[in-house]
Amino acid sequence: MKDDRHYYEQTILLMKTHLKILATIFLVVPTTNELRAQDATKAHKDSLNTVVTKYYDLNLKIFQANSSIEDIDNVFELFTDDFTYVHPKYGPTHVRICIMAMYGINLSTFASYLNDL
Repeated sequence: MKDDRHYYEQTILLMKTHLKILATIFLVVPTTNELRAQDATKAHKDSLNTVVTKYYDLNLKIFQANSSIEDIDNVFELFTDDFTYVHPKYGPTHVRICIMAMYGINLSTFASYLNDL
């Protein structure tokens, strides 16, 4: 009987140890994945901020004196060929080539305006 009791105590001790290990795994693994997700999200946010900053810098250059078609091309190098823009308030969808044309029209109108000054 004493041997049986010792066997059960050892079994219970072993089960408690396994339970602690499993609990630790279940608590650590999700936390690790969450930390990785936060790192990926931060890297993604940083890359978006970089692209947005570059876009605004290039876009600003278009509306300065002596800007050129090359400046428009530089802005659109940031976008894919199938890029579209949907106006948030009015809703029409514009494809890349139309937006580039609008930039070109604005550029020529602005250039003629500067020449008239």
